[in-house]
Amino acid sequence: MKLSWTRTDRDRRGWPAHRGRRWGRLLTAGALLAAALATAAPPEVTITKEGDAYRIQTPSYEGRVNGKTGLLEKMAVGGGVVVESVAIDLYNTPISRIDVVQEGPATVVAYFTAAEKDKPPVEKALRVSYEVERDTLRIKTLSTVGRVSGRGMRFDLGGEAQMVRSLEYGETVPVPVLQGRSPWMRVKYYYRNGATLGILNQGAGNPFNANENGGIGGTVYSRGGYVANSEYVYTLIPEKGDGKETLGAPPMQVVEASTPAVFWQGEPVAATLRIAKKDYEKLLGHKGLRVIHVVEDTFERTVARGETPLDLSSGADPVELKVALDVPRLGWYRAYFTVNDADNRLLEGKERLIFSVLRRQANMGEEFDNQIQTDYTIGLGRIRLHPNLGNLDECVKQAEQARAQAEGTDVFVSWQIDGPPGNVGRDPKKWGDLCFALFDRVKDNIERIEIINEPNGTLQPKEYIETFLRPAYENIKRASPNTQVLGPVLCGISADQARYLEELYQLGLKEVTDELTFHPYAGNFDDGSAADNMRRLLEIIAANGDTAKPIHFTEAGYFHRGWSDVPSLREIVKLAVSQYAWQNAVMGIDHRHNFYYFTDQMGYYDMWLRATQLTPAAVALRTYTGFVKGQERARRLDFGSREDVRAFLYPGPQQQVAVLWTVANWVPTAAPDPTTEVAFTTQAGTVEYLDAFGNPQPATLKDGRLTLAVGSFPNYLILPAGTTLAPVAEKWGTNVALASLGAIAESTSEEGTSPAVGAIDGDTAGGSAWRSLTPNEFPQTLTVTLAGPAPVNRVAIWGYSPRGYDVEVVGAAGDWVKVVSRRDQPYARFRTEAFDPVVTDQVRLTVVDGVGDRAEIAEFQVYSAVAAGGAGLDLINWALKGNGATALASSEMIKETAVAEQDWGAKQPRITQMKLEGRAENAIDGKRLVANWREFFPTTWMAAPAAPLPQWLEIRFAGPKTLSSVAVYTIAFATWSPATSGVRDWDVQTWDGQDWVTAERVTGNTKVSKVTRFRKPVQTDRIRIVVNATNDPEGTVGLMEVEAFGTK
Repeated sequence: MKLSWTRTDRDRRGWPAHRGRRWGRLLTAGALLAAALATAAPPEVTITKEGDAYRIQTPSYEGRVNGKTGLLEKMAVGGGVVVESVAIDLYNTPISRIDVVQEGPATVVAYFTAAEKDKPPVEKALRVSYEVERDTLRIKTLSTVGRVSGRGMRFDLGGEAQMVRSLEYGETVPVPVLQGRSPWMRVKYYYRNGATLGILNQGAGNPFNANENGGIGGTVYSRGGYVANSEYVYTLIPEKGDGKETLGAPPMQVVEASTPAVFWQGEPVAATLRIAKKDYEKLLGHKGLRVIHVVEDTFERTVARGETPLDLSSGADPVELKVALDVPRLGWYRAYFTVNDADNRLLEGKERLIFSVLRRQANMGEEFDNQIQTDYTIGLGRIRLHPNLGNLDECVKQAEQARAQAEGTDVFVSWQIDGPPGNVGRDPKKWGDLCFALFDRVKDNIERIEIINEPNGTLQPKEYIETFLRPAYENIKRASPNTQVLGPVLCGISADQARYLEELYQLGLKEVTDELTFHPYAGNFDDGSAADNMRRLLEIIAANGDTAKPIHFTEAGYFHRGWSDVPSLREIVKLAVSQYAWQNAVMGIDHRHNFYYFTDQMGYYDMWLRATQLTPAAVALRTYTGFVKGQERARRLDFGSREDVRAFLYPGPQQQVAVLWTVANWVPTAAPDPTTEVAFTTQAGTVEYLDAFGNPQPATLKDGRLTLAVGSFPNYLILPAGTTLAPVAEKWGTNVALASLGAIAESTSEEGTSPAVGAIDGDTAGGSAWRSLTPNEFPQTLTVTLAGPAPVNRVAIWGYSPRGYDVEVVGAAGDWVKVVSRRDQPYARFRTEAFDPVVTDQVRLTVVDGVGDRAEIAEFQVYSAVAAGGAGLDLINWALKGNGATALASSEMIKETAVAEQDWGAKQPRITQMKLEGRAENAIDGKRLVANWREFFPTTWMAAPAAPLPQWLEIRFAGPKTLSSVAVYTIAFATWSPATSGVRDWDVQTWDGQDWVTAERVTGNTKVSKVTRFRKPVQTDRIRIVVNATNDPEGTVGLMEVEAFGTK
């Protein structure tokens, strides 16, 4: 028995309400499962042994467990069979014996004994239990040993099933399902006798095991693979209904669904439907039959609907019908089809067609005959194939075929060798000989080859270079000098991968590669650290004199859960195009240096999706590539204070192309795409402005000023070559709410690793943010104390959650004055609020309602038109090494240790020796938050592990200073939250020339930062933080930063 693995990503965030007598009360996955797991009264449950089988009877259903197979069969509801049989497979593990027993009054259990060749039998290797309740049947599977795993249960539904409804997506499809639905894992089947059957699954303790897939096809509901020691639960919920006949619309085959379903600009759009005679016979005699269709666009807006008469009188098999789909614009669409009669008596379904209407562009392909032609059509400039190194004849044939298919395109043909075959192993000579033998035959039919996929996941740097890359390079170049050898094929571009790259260069990477390649997997390039990470890689490459080599990104990933998950598919349009623009501007990577995307990070995508239709991202990338192909490297345009506007200009000899969008993530389906108006000055007499799919957009050009509305999805501005294009930049003055300028942030509550200071650190991305602690607890406030009084007249809010909020300032009388109040605001990643100028040193943001269940602010900016560049601010952090401060402590942690780094699932960790130095001076280096564990110790004072409390940190200034406040930052990194790892109680002391004077005694702290304000300015040349207690159960004492603000 074999297992085919398919995988998908984690479960959806929400679950729509649905109809039904009992189901209508259950609006969430948790509530539904809770109802399914409720125990019924035993007297209503009967289990009877009949020969080898066990018959199950309750008032809601009946069925039996086969004593020979241990599996459920003939489950009936209301007299009709709803489950014919159940199957379960073990992966390459023969079953030698099955024991079926009753355990207790309401449970039947089947034990499977596995027997592999030349191995002793594994008793009870798999356990399948049937827990019988009045209204539900729970089937639990548990494999108990590592080598016994397999495919989850497959339910063959009764022949009277009419419809199946996805509870995740609200779609209803006729049975048998002609188009597979995946991953539909929570479903409800409708039967002709009016009965229904709900099926829920629970894997490894979760309502839906997101890493494994299932699906629906024909009359089968299937579950993805399961693994050892993980219990999977199938909850079957039957309902008898009202006994009235349920007649469903017939299944229809949409002919175009088996093709890429692409229509070209200006061509008519139509779908061909076929209905088999066996499926439509039940409708003979019904009057007024018609096919109803609805078309939705990428934004889930209805853009077309209609009805077409359905005539079944011919008796043809199948009946074929052409349906015109009047879509008005270019783009990506979903069309749904169903059948009903004049009295609307049929249960309607949703047969679906995914289709695209594409713009014709002279520099792009229009064919889908093979993957290379498809890549040329949608704008991917590089295809990566995987040779079978065990069959050189097959490799030669693959290379020749690919080269022939690439003729007339601009697609690079590339190979990737994942690893050596078993007969070669990790023998450098055998490996080199194999590479020579291979390329001595294929020559430069293969233009490029990547050596070993993601070696940072399995190999130490030296082993990668000496065992694989160097032997491959030398032998490939000897056999085929024109073939370009690519490496290091690293997975990720973060700090860990940067260190791995540095080690590779020390071992000779430059000499054994022709071009460089990476798999970034950096998430949202537009709202994270990807740009900084790319710049760091470039610095390493430049430091090693390797900048002449082209750089490729040959994998990246954005998750979604299939065709029904349109919000994720729509989001990938933004993610993919913004990645292309950023990587081109920063690293010079153009379309020919990109391969494909893992959109669900579990399987190949190739811009299709386990089927033949294009995704919205494929349509959008065709548009992007068609406009920027042949253009020069992009440069970013600066809109001044409008940091939310992204604009990249691609100069060119024939035309200039600008790609524009605004920052916004996960715009809710029902919400409009937030737009903002931007302006340019230009010499152009005419321009063309288009959306992400190439549709014309309005643009106003008058007297040299161009005005555009820009949303969060990419837009394209086309103008003649050589004409000027200058953004009209807005200048709001200085953001005075920056920790680097002496501002301090405090909040009503904060999640341990998302403290208030994260909202004033200058990082507008989501990597650092303030996030409130308790779900659904509003209002929450963020208070920013400026370094000194400043005239302010504007705030900017970078956030994910504020729907209702107030902005207040401390007025001249010392009270809070409300300057902004908003309620019921639409979603916006960025918003700015202007108000009359007011002089203040404190600004408060109160979030009274949110899109999410917490207040979350990535950055809160307060602008002063006067205080430019920090001028006019009265305070400076004197407890800073750069300002002449020094630090000493009661003790310091200095420790030699071995660190094992397990990078991306490597079989063997990399062991390095590190010296952990928690010196006192680390707490005055200006760093309040860190991104990874390696940065933690170099920026934190840590007391010696065995030192008793109290412990103290003393900071001496460069002479006497007048102080107004002291800020203490305790531990906050990853899972080390201040509530479990930070200091709890401490004294803030100042030196009066003879004694230490306690200014404040802090107790019970669980936040990252705490500010002590002096009632009157204090003059001193030193301060001391005396730690009296810690939240860490091991007694760890550490401070990331101490700041002392005073006048200049």
